[in-house]
Amino acid sequence: MKTVLTKTTYLEMRAPRQTDSSPPADTRSAGFRVENWHPLEVARYRWLYNSVGGDWNWGDRNRMVEHELAAILADPLVEVHVLHVDEEPAGFAELDRRQPNEV
Repeated sequence: MKTVLTKTTYLEMRAPRQTDSSPPADTRSAGFRVENWHPLEVARYRWLYNSVGGDWNWGDRNRMVEHELAAILADPLVEVHVLHVDEEPAGFAELDRRQPNEV
């Protein structure tokens, strides 16, 4: 079996934004849309995850057994926001608020 070295990185925001976080007006009408996918079935999440991260060898969620991933996705403190470009999914952000003082 081939071994692939991976590095997982996360973004950290240490304080709330001090400015308006609304997207610029020109992007709202240019075929961009963000949608919260909740509830989200495991199969649909894995499709999204692999569509976005497949070329980058994302694997964390693929190593999870289905019932564990289903429990995460069903948790109201976990949000999956999907970016659509011209009505096609183009990326996503997963916000996990299950730990106090963390997202």
